[in-house]
Amino acid sequence: MSYAKDRVNEVAQVVGDRLLAISKYESAAEIFEAIGGFDKAVEAYVQAKKFDKAMQCAQNVRPVEMQNILIQKIQQHKKAMYLNDGKFNKIVEQGDMSGLEILAQRGQWDECLNLAEKQGSEFLNSYLMKFARAFLQQG
Repeated sequence: MSYAKDRVNEVAQVVGDRLLAISKYESAAEIFEAIGGFDKAVEAYVQAKKFDKAMQCAQNVRPVEMQNILIQKIQQHKKAMYLNDGKFNKIVEQGDMSGLEILAQRGQWDECLNLAEKQGSEFLNSYLMKFARAFLQQG
């Protein structure tokens, strides 16, 4: 069987786009990655919620500035997913303390203080003070 080698990327691009259209994100990502379309592959992996694969793929992107933009985008999508799912502990485990702040704002003090304790005495003390202020304001 023979094929036009000069059209491989074009055909793979069409197949990848069609897979995206039918929500086969991971398959599309693999095709884009195989032809060096790392930016499209990262976006497809993010759609599939395969953040680890998206991060691995993003490491192949050049220039480094574009790589950093893609990594930031992956992290934002991952954080948004955790927020929607109410998994604030996952946000904090990644080093983003905004999860603690959200819990404090929602008045979920038990969970907030437990997570703050795991992050160290500095965070625990800070959120204990916030808890005390909120508790005193409530009367």
